[in-house]
Amino acid sequence: WVSPKDMKTQWMKDTQDYITELGLQNSSTNLIEEGTLLIVFRSGILKHSIPISINLVPVTLNQDMKSFHPIDERIITRYLFYFILGNEENLLLDWSKQGVTVESLETDFVNKFHLPIPKREEQQQIVEHLDKETSKIDSLIEKTEQKIELLKEQRTSLINQVVTKGLNPDVEMKDSGVEWIGEIPREWKISKVMYELEFHNNLRIPLSSEERDKRRGSYRYYGSTGVIDYVDDYLFDGEYILTGEDGSNIKLRTYPLSRLVTGKFWVN
Repeated sequence: WVSPKDMKTQWMKDTQDYITELGLQNSSTNLIEEGTLLIVFRSGILKHSIPISINLVPVTLNQDMKSFHPIDERIITRYLFYFILGNEENLLLDWSKQGVTVESLETDFVNKFHLPIPKREEQQQIVEHLDKETSKIDSLIEKTEQKIELLKEQRTSLINQVVTKGLNPDVEMKDSGVEWIGEIPREWKISKVMYELEFHNNLRIPLSSEERDKRRGSYRYYGSTGVIDYVDDYLFDGEYILTGEDGSNIKLRTYPLSRLVTGKFWVN
């Protein structure tokens, strides 16, 4: 059951959510054969990019997704993938309706777009060339990301040291009473979160995707992974810390568990 949150890889092998055989039979969705181009048609991410992927297994799609499969053998799916990937900025302008509050692609604009189509043999040569060259670049990116992860670890360690030990290395310390925190400066106090912060869990109102479809607007709608939609009203106005309490992100840690949010917004 592919949704925008799964569109982070060029090859779709697995998804966060699934649909049963019975659910498939009783729904309007269809089973998409492998080797099909999947594209996000409605999501906040369309502000800056067009997430695309090619599925390696049969999949179904949620309402924010669409799929494209060549009518005949004139177009290689992988060539279409690279064409979109290399022209995202211009395609976002050509495929989107300007002035709308919800980021989405217009089906009519996409269908009527003029697509350059080389001969199939040349398409295959283009695909093989790009597979080879982008693979080299991806390898360099991976090495760079490893270095970034090391810097992130150093950053976390620095923050942890300062918020639990302070800035003065010579200050007198005392036991905090919390094993993993250890010692803290003697002048600091230890308090419970419930005495220092207000919880507004009872104020949040989850909306199903169907309900959100009927309430499209300009206010951010937050889920456990961040902004997942936009609705026509807000529940909170100000500066808040949002913390995910459930969902797959608790285990996967793909996104931050907590985030500082300001302004007007809705919380799932």
